[in-house]
Amino acid sequence: MAQGTFKSTGLKGKAGKPQIKKGGKHVAATKASAGLGRVGGKAGMKKGKFNVAPRKPDALQAYKKEKEVTKQIHKQLITQTAAKAISNQEKMELGDIRGSGKALVKEMRRDALTRKKSRIEEKLLAAKEKLDKLDQREETKKPSK
Repeated sequence: MAQGTFKSTGLKGKAGKPQIKKGGKHVAATKASAGLGRVGGKAGMKKGKFNVAPRKPDALQAYKKEKEVTKQIHKQLITQTAAKAISNQEKMELGDIRGSGKALVKEMRRDALTRKKSRIEEKLLAAKEKLDKLDQREETKKPSK
């Protein structure tokens, strides 16, 4: 016989499909009976978490650390996205995310203001130093009487 075909036992199952003899029982030859696409004895897709925590203590500890880092990165990304949305004057439904975004916007504004002041102060100090140097040069150039 050709490869991949089922040997008919002469018995017909549901919908006229040939049956395969398995352990003395006649079973309909379908994908479901072969176990393809089955999860927990039922046909369908697996839902939920695909990665399972490791059992070894060292690997479990590393797994937990990685999860924590991932959570922190995710929180920061959500906060930054909320801050951008708030700064663009868009409305947000979730209050906790909106609150964290507002806090970040305030902090960014405060940083921007203090940064501008420090730049201005640096320029003023540089100008004062130049004036002091010019004054010192003029004092040294003046002849003493």
